[in-house]
Amino acid sequence: MNYNHLKKLVMVILMLLLVAPRVSAAEETRKIALFPFSIHSETDVSFLKERIAGSIRAEFLKQPYIQVIDLEVLRDLVGNDPPTERSAIEAGRRVGAHYAVTGSLTMLGELISADVQVADLERGVVVRDLYAQGRGIESVDTIAADLVKEVLVRLFARLRIAEVRFEGNQLVEDDALYNAIEGTRGTLFSQRVLSEDIRALYRMDHFSDVKAEVTESPEGRIVTFILKERPRIAEIRIEGNRKVKERDIRDILTIKPRQLYDPDKTNNDAENIRMLYKERGYLNSRVSFVAEGEEEGRDVTVVFTVEEHRKPSIKSISFEGNKVYTDKELRKMMEVSEWGIFHFLTDAGLFNRAELERDVERLTVFYHNNGFIDAQFGEPEIETDERWIYITIPVNEGRQYQVGT
Repeated sequence: MNYNHLKKLVMVILMLLLVAPRVSAAEETRKIALFPFSIHSETDVSFLKERIAGSIRAEFLKQPYIQVIDLEVLRDLVGNDPPTERSAIEAGRRVGAHYAVTGSLTMLGELISADVQVADLERGVVVRDLYAQGRGIESVDTIAADLVKEVLVRLFARLRIAEVRFEGNQLVEDDALYNAIEGTRGTLFSQRVLSEDIRALYRMDHFSDVKAEVTESPEGRIVTFILKERPRIAEIRIEGNRKVKERDIRDILTIKPRQLYDPDKTNNDAENIRMLYKERGYLNSRVSFVAEGEEEGRDVTVVFTVEEHRKPSIKSISFEGNKVYTDKELRKMMEVSEWGIFHFLTDAGLFNRAELERDVERLTVFYHNNGFIDAQFGEPEIETDERWIYITIPVNEGRQYQVGT
């Protein structure tokens, strides 16, 4: 994980921690006493009593601020049969519930309808006319979800999202942002959903910062997302390169002018440039970048600065684990070689990673051809200082097999 990505993650976590205390206090736990439903049907569908109750219970429990009283506790007070409205209210108060929910389910052919009544035990009022329907037994879960949604909207109007606002977006339209979030106008506010919506806006890759503010209004919650858009790339400059052509460097870049500036992608391109130099023998090269204009909030010029340094020469090539063949014998089979006094007449001492990989393959074939069919070479270990390269190649020769005559 690079620094920019870690910084972004820390900012998200801190922002969520700042938002959470302000909204969680208003979401105090509310207890609901959910009683068995009465079932009406021409056929025996008594199994739907537990099915509808279980589905409604599961939907209620999706809300972090709702607790459903255990059914066994209620059965001790009212038994297994659906209670009357009065007995449900009395039982609800005895168990310390804030709301008592009763209802019925009717099945006529394939048509299933359900209605609920919710007694607000604190205010002493009953909310009626909560109704949902569907076709077929498979629709019971959907009916339950619709019922609970209606109950929550009617009972917890103060938690309803009255408005969603976006601030700071100039390149991305509000409609695109609205379609990316779950907590939309008319739904119930949830800290969990808000956190997911912040992550969803980050995943759009258009913003370097996303914050949220939640305020109260007579109509419900107002959620405001404060966005900081990433600037566009106006220009890409490469400085300090003398040994590698600029065209070769630009060919490996993934960022382009007019794209949104992404520090992570730009950092990856800086690493790609460094690897290009490394492949060409400049093992001590350094590549950095800056985004000019980022602090001013305008389009940026990305500047890659290359510190090439001198190309180090190979001081030594040694092997570890070889017993049958000496280092000198193995080095003679390689194209990559150590620096020598006549290096200026040959390529002696020049590092070429691709050639080194071919040398390792060449040595492996040599061993196999001489009966060491289990021989294996490890990844060459390369150490450098300002002038020299030191290569160590591990080898496991294995046993030598003789071919009988």
